[in-house]
Amino acid sequence: MNAIVSTDTAAIGLVLGAAVFNTSPPITQGLSITALGGTPAGDHQRLGNNQTVTVQFNLDANAFTKTLAVRVTGLVSRNGDRDGFSPISVQVNGGQVVSGFTIPGGGFGPQDAILPIPAALLKAGANALQLQVDGNAQTFFWLYGLEIDFVSGPYVGKALAASLRVSPVALSPGLSITTNGGTFANDHYKYAQNSSFGLQFSLTDLGPGAQVSVALYGLVSRNGNQDGYSPISLIFNGKPILADYTVPGGGFGPQWVEVAVPAELCVSGANTIVLTVSPNATTFFWLYDFAVSKGQFYTPVATADFSVSPPKTNQLAVSQNDGSFAGDHVKIAQNGVVAVTYQADSASAALMFEFDGLVSRNGDQEGNAPVSLSVNGTQIIANYVVPGGGFGYQANYFVVPPQLVKAGANTFSLQVASSGSTYFWLRGMAVRTPT
Repeated sequence: MNAIVSTDTAAIGLVLGAAVFNTSPPITQGLSITALGGTPAGDHQRLGNNQTVTVQFNLDANAFTKTLAVRVTGLVSRNGDRDGFSPISVQVNGGQVVSGFTIPGGGFGPQDAILPIPAALLKAGANALQLQVDGNAQTFFWLYGLEIDFVSGPYVGKALAASLRVSPVALSPGLSITTNGGTFANDHYKYAQNSSFGLQFSLTDLGPGAQVSVALYGLVSRNGNQDGYSPISLIFNGKPILADYTVPGGGFGPQWVEVAVPAELCVSGANTIVLTVSPNATTFFWLYDFAVSKGQFYTPVATADFSVSPPKTNQLAVSQNDGSFAGDHVKIAQNGVVAVTYQADSASAALMFEFDGLVSRNGDQEGNAPVSLSVNGTQIIANYVVPGGGFGYQANYFVVPPQLVKAGANTFSLQVASSGSTYFWLRGMAVRTPT
């Protein structure tokens, strides 16, 4: 039984920051609210025309920004017995993530929308994210929560996080501390030999493809001008998943470490995780953050390969192709559309859509070919710039709001923006479902 250990900062399903609007003032963790429009209304913030909520979050210089997404939890309030109308826009550092987006669900209950943040909009240090209700809204937008999430490829996770940067420790709902032998020290807790930090939490829906992981952000304190020594172990439900492990980095700055939990150790209901410092430690272990996440891997079940002509398809039908074949891709000009159709077994099925492509370059400069993605006529992402600077094909993953999925034929349309000045090169498309 070998645990999978990763020091990739794009920890699976890890929440970088969150704001919950069920109290006044809202509860925040890992971010700060710099502007709060609207009115508190019980378990949500009610926003009208042009009103905004702005949050600030920080990224380390080495953060893997390519995989960040914003999770908006909200609803469009109804107009009597009819659907309301309250589109939103989301910007990061002044750049558009989505515009004129309507949260699905008809206003009957809050829904999650996961919106990838183009890497080009992010920067090391302070970043600002603004959600704004459109000026032409006819009903209110009810905002329940905002999260800045790490999303790792074809995996969608939800994390429960403990921030040890404050005292007492700030906990996500659903987490409780079972033991804490550390001492608070400004922006972290420090743990001596044999001391521990433990959490209890609940797990549900442990079906095929489910993956549970734990992640920590910490360092081994130094011994003067020498490396320190403070190995740690992780015990999940009484069983070791990591033993005598030394966090890398030499103590010069905290590092992310993630451990995938073997499926056989997870139980439906209460679970525990304990971090313990080795009895042989000679310096302190500094712990800043600790998180437990559960998510779902998505596997491709339908594909369209545009590296050949005509495209090679499996369970996808190409219903529109405005691109022209160019060797190992189709190139799509401004306003051009490529659309594929997928047959879903049931309405509200869990789907993820993937497309592989690049923005062609303008000589020795970066090109300009933002794209939008629509599902059954409803736009789920707008003006999205594929990262990479045009130097290679990039895979892009988008979770489809289940309310947009219908039994039978579903159409996914990728369109290049009218503002595009270079081509978008499309190499492949796929629909993924939970493993």
